[in-house]
Amino acid sequence: MNKKTKIILIIVLIVAFIALIILLLHPWKSNKSDGTEYYMSKKYNYWFEVDNGQATLIKYTGEEYHVKLPSSVYGVPVTKLGEYEVLNLSGAAKRGIFEEGNVSEVSIPEGVTEICNDAFYSSGLCEVNIPSSVRVVGTRAFAFCKYLRSVEFETGIKTISESMFSNCKNLRFIELPSSVEKIEGDAFAECALQKIDLPENINTIESYAFRECDSLTFVTIPPKVTSINSGTFYSCDFLEKVNIHDEVKYIANDAFDRCDKLTICGIKGSYAEQYAKKHNIPFEKLDTTIQSVN
Repeated sequence: MNKKTKIILIIVLIVAFIALIILLLHPWKSNKSDGTEYYMSKKYNYWFEVDNGQATLIKYTGEEYHVKLPSSVYGVPVTKLGEYEVLNLSGAAKRGIFEEGNVSEVSIPEGVTEICNDAFYSSGLCEVNIPSSVRVVGTRAFAFCKYLRSVEFETGIKTISESMFSNCKNLRFIELPSSVEKIEGDAFAECALQKIDLPENINTIESYAFRECDSLTFVTIPPKVTSINSGTFYSCDFLEKVNIHDEVKYIANDAFDRCDKLTICGIKGSYAEQYAKKHNIPFEKLDTTIQSVN
């Protein structure tokens, strides 16, 4: 091989290498029928969609255990952790961005406003911080995260969605932000919760929200809650005391089923006292002011 041929070969290899780098760094793009732009990016280890100048991360393709999510991709702000579609024997199904993945710690940037259904479902997640920009967290977003032990909220989210933390067997304590107004059904079902302080702005706790929280021992019902629904504390085996304000005017017959150690604490003459007597549950009289205690 003469010198000229070698030079040409080297140039060809360099051009091919540069082309490969460009291909890897530049996202592959396609357009959906609704006008949404769809990208696959090796640079960011994500699939993402762009619609109306905002990016939704829909699938994580990396292998890192500690993930710092980008606040933007190719100059487009990331506002949502979405979901992607897979085909199985039953047809098309949606999967969350980290669903059943190995990620153990995630840093979510300020600017993300929504975390989709099943985002971390059955993943290896151990800890997560949810920034104040997040307004919506989908159903089952952290369900069956058996290693999850630390969740930090900044003020912003208003609803703890259905089954959001169900079956989190290592989640022993969680501090909800003052912005929370509603806890949906099965939100903490079969968790390892030992203690939870419910913010005073909560006005709704749906059925089975704390079902089978076997380690939970004490709860104060927030003053804006007026009803305790079906199975809310079903089979909380070690629940010893529940403080109930006199604003509560309805408690479902099975709200405390299989809570054999329970004492209801409330105001003398209140609905809570009537309920306790009707269901043969010990009642402890409290002062007119009910405060949360450890």
